[in-house]
Amino acid sequence: MTLTPASRFATGAIVAAVPLLLLWWVTADGIAMTLRPAVSQLARLLMPIGAVMPDGHDGWRVETTLLATEGFEVTAYDITARVLRRLSLSWPLLLAMLLAPPRPPRLAARLAVAVAILAVLFTAGACVQVSRDLLTYARVVWPTYGEVVFFVGKLGLYAFGYFQPFVAPPLVWLALNPRARAIFLRYT
Repeated sequence: MTLTPASRFATGAIVAAVPLLLLWWVTADGIAMTLRPAVSQLARLLMPIGAVMPDGHDGWRVETTLLATEGFEVTAYDITARVLRRLSLSWPLLLAMLLAPPRPPRLAARLAVAVAILAVLFTAGACVQVSRDLLTYARVVWPTYGEVVFFVGKLGLYAFGYFQPFVAPPLVWLALNPRARAIFLRYT
Protein backbone atom coordinates (compact mmCIF):
# COMPACT_ATOMS: atom_id res chain seq x y z
CA MET A 1 0.00 0.00 0.00
CA THR A 2 1.45 3.33 -1.08
CA LEU A 3 0.88 6.28 1.22
CA THR A 4 -0.05 9.64 -0.21
CA PRO A 5 2.04 12.65 0.83
CA ALA A 6 -0.81 13.82 3.08
CA SER A 7 -1.12 10.45 4.83
CA ARG A 8 2.68 10.21 5.19
CA PHE A 9 2.60 13.66 6.84
CA ALA A 10 -0.26 12.70 9.16
CA THR A 11 1.48 9.49 10.22
CA GLY A 12 4.80 11.25 10.76
CA ALA A 13 3.20 14.10 12.71
CA ILE A 14 1.36 11.71 15.04
CA VAL A 15 4.49 9.62 15.63
CA ALA A 16 6.51 12.78 16.39
CA ALA A 17 3.74 14.34 18.50
CA VAL A 18 3.61 11.55 21.09
CA PRO A 19 7.14 12.02 22.53
CA LEU A 20 6.97 15.79 21.97
CA LEU A 21 3.74 16.03 23.96
CA LEU A 22 5.32 14.03 26.77
CA LEU A 23 8.35 16.31 26.70
CA TRP A 24 6.07 19.37 26.66
CA TRP A 25 4.14 18.03 29.67
CA VAL A 26 7.29 18.01 31.80
CA THR A 27 8.73 21.27 30.43
CA ALA A 28 5.64 23.51 29.99
CA ASP A 29 6.07 25.17 33.39
CA GLY A 30 9.73 25.80 32.61
CA ILE A 31 8.82 27.40 29.28
CA ALA A 32 6.41 29.75 31.08
CA MET A 33 8.92 30.68 33.76
CA THR A 34 11.68 31.23 31.21
CA LEU A 35 9.52 33.60 29.16
CA ARG A 36 7.91 35.37 32.16
CA PRO A 37 10.49 38.21 32.24
CA ALA A 38 9.79 39.02 28.57
CA VAL A 39 6.04 39.00 29.23
CA SER A 40 6.55 41.20 32.29
CA GLN A 41 8.59 43.76 30.33
CA LEU A 42 6.11 43.89 27.46
CA ALA A 43 3.08 44.06 29.75
CA ARG A 44 4.65 46.90 31.73
CA LEU A 45 5.30 48.81 28.50
CA LEU A 46 1.78 48.37 27.11
CA MET A 47 -0.50 48.27 30.17
CA PRO A 48 -0.81 49.61 33.70
CA ILE A 49 1.10 46.61 35.07
CA GLY A 50 3.61 46.87 37.88
CA ALA A 51 5.02 43.35 37.74
CA VAL A 52 4.42 39.79 36.57
CA MET A 53 5.91 37.49 39.20
CA PRO A 54 5.84 33.77 39.98
CA ASP A 55 2.97 32.84 42.29
CA GLY A 56 4.71 29.84 43.87
CA HIS A 57 2.39 27.32 42.14
CA ASP A 58 3.80 27.39 38.57
CA GLY A 59 1.46 30.26 37.71
CA TRP A 60 1.94 34.02 37.71
CA ARG A 61 0.89 36.85 40.00
CA VAL A 62 0.14 40.06 38.09
CA GLU A 63 0.19 43.37 39.94
CA THR A 64 -1.59 46.27 38.30
CA THR A 65 -1.14 49.97 38.98
CA LEU A 66 -4.72 51.15 38.54
CA LEU A 67 -6.13 54.20 40.27
CA ALA A 68 -9.19 52.60 41.84
CA THR A 69 -9.95 55.26 44.46
CA GLU A 70 -8.58 58.65 45.43
CA GLY A 71 -5.18 57.15 46.18
CA PHE A 72 -2.86 54.80 44.35
CA GLU A 73 -4.03 51.23 44.73
CA VAL A 74 -2.30 48.06 43.63
CA THR A 75 -4.58 45.28 42.47
CA ALA A 76 -3.21 41.79 41.93
CA TYR A 77 -4.60 38.74 40.19
CA ASP A 78 -3.32 35.30 39.24
CA ILE A 79 -2.82 33.56 35.92
CA THR A 80 -2.94 29.85 36.58
CA ALA A 81 -0.39 27.29 35.42
CA ARG A 82 -3.17 25.60 33.41
CA VAL A 83 -3.65 28.75 31.30
CA LEU A 84 0.10 29.10 30.76
CA ARG A 85 0.39 25.45 29.75
CA ARG A 86 -2.38 25.92 27.18
CA LEU A 87 -0.50 28.91 25.74
CA SER A 88 2.60 26.74 25.27
CA LEU A 89 0.73 23.87 23.59
CA SER A 90 1.72 25.19 20.17
CA TRP A 91 5.33 24.12 20.86
CA PRO A 92 4.92 20.33 20.48
CA LEU A 93 2.32 20.73 17.74
CA LEU A 94 4.52 22.89 15.51
CA LEU A 95 7.66 20.83 16.14
CA ALA A 96 5.79 17.61 15.30
CA MET A 97 4.59 19.15 12.06
CA LEU A 98 8.10 20.27 11.12
CA LEU A 99 9.59 16.84 11.89
CA ALA A 100 6.98 15.00 9.79
CA PRO A 101 7.62 14.39 6.10
CA PRO A 102 7.96 16.33 3.92
CA ARG A 103 10.61 17.97 6.05
CA PRO A 104 11.74 21.45 5.09
CA PRO A 105 15.21 22.02 3.69
CA ARG A 106 17.77 23.01 6.36
CA LEU A 107 15.65 21.48 9.11
CA ALA A 108 17.88 22.57 12.01
CA ALA A 109 17.73 26.22 10.95
CA ARG A 110 13.95 26.02 10.49
CA LEU A 111 13.56 24.45 13.94
CA ALA A 112 15.58 27.31 15.46
CA VAL A 113 13.37 29.87 13.69
CA ALA A 114 10.29 27.96 14.85
CA VAL A 115 11.42 28.08 18.49
CA ALA A 116 11.99 31.85 18.19
CA ILE A 117 8.54 32.32 16.65
CA LEU A 118 6.98 30.15 19.36
CA ALA A 119 8.64 32.29 22.05
CA VAL A 120 7.20 35.45 20.47
CA LEU A 121 3.75 33.85 20.14
CA PHE A 122 3.81 32.68 23.78
CA THR A 123 4.83 36.17 24.92
CA ALA A 124 2.05 37.76 22.85
CA GLY A 125 -0.51 35.22 24.06
CA ALA A 126 0.49 35.71 27.68
CA CYS A 127 0.21 39.51 27.28
CA VAL A 128 -3.25 39.01 25.80
CA GLN A 129 -4.16 36.92 28.85
CA VAL A 130 -2.80 39.63 31.17
CA SER A 131 -4.81 42.31 29.35
CA ARG A 132 -7.98 40.19 29.30
CA ASP A 133 -7.84 39.77 33.06
CA LEU A 134 -6.91 43.43 33.44
CA LEU A 135 -10.15 44.41 31.68
CA THR A 136 -12.09 42.91 34.58
CA TYR A 137 -10.48 45.41 36.92
CA ALA A 138 -10.55 48.26 34.42
CA ARG A 139 -14.32 47.95 34.12
CA VAL A 140 -14.61 48.79 37.81
CA VAL A 141 -12.12 51.64 37.54
CA TRP A 142 -13.45 53.13 34.30
CA PRO A 143 -17.21 52.32 34.20
CA THR A 144 -17.94 55.13 31.71
CA TYR A 145 -16.87 52.95 28.77
CA GLY A 146 -19.90 50.70 29.25
CA GLU A 147 -20.51 46.99 29.49
CA VAL A 148 -20.58 46.37 25.72
CA VAL A 149 -17.06 47.75 25.18
CA PHE A 150 -15.63 45.58 27.94
CA PHE A 151 -17.59 42.50 26.81
CA VAL A 152 -16.39 42.83 23.19
CA GLY A 153 -12.82 43.50 24.34
CA LYS A 154 -12.74 40.50 26.66
CA LEU A 155 -14.38 38.24 24.07
CA GLY A 156 -11.85 39.21 21.39
CA LEU A 157 -8.91 38.76 23.74
CA TYR A 158 -10.30 35.45 25.01
CA ALA A 159 -10.73 34.14 21.46
CA PHE A 160 -7.17 35.11 20.51
CA GLY A 161 -5.66 33.61 23.67
CA TYR A 162 -7.70 30.43 23.39
CA PHE A 163 -7.29 29.66 19.69
CA GLN A 164 -3.77 30.99 19.05
CA PRO A 165 -2.00 27.79 20.30
CA PHE A 166 -4.04 25.72 17.83
CA VAL A 167 -4.12 28.06 14.82
CA ALA A 168 -0.49 29.22 14.91
CA PRO A 169 1.25 25.82 14.36
CA PRO A 170 -0.21 25.04 10.92
CA LEU A 171 0.27 28.63 9.74
CA VAL A 172 3.90 28.79 10.90
CA TRP A 173 4.50 25.28 9.52
CA LEU A 174 3.27 26.38 6.10
CA ALA A 175 5.40 29.52 6.28
CA LEU A 176 8.56 27.58 7.20
CA ASN A 177 8.10 24.54 4.97
CA PRO A 178 7.93 25.18 1.21
CA ARG A 179 7.48 21.46 0.51
CA ALA A 180 4.42 21.40 2.77
CA ARG A 181 3.01 24.45 0.99
CA ALA A 182 3.31 22.62 -2.33
CA ILE A 183 1.41 19.61 -0.98
CA PHE A 184 -1.21 21.69 0.83
CA LEU A 185 -1.89 23.91 -2.17
CA ARG A 186 -2.24 20.87 -4.42
CA TYR A 187 -5.02 19.43 -2.21
CA THR A 188 -6.96 22.69 -1.85
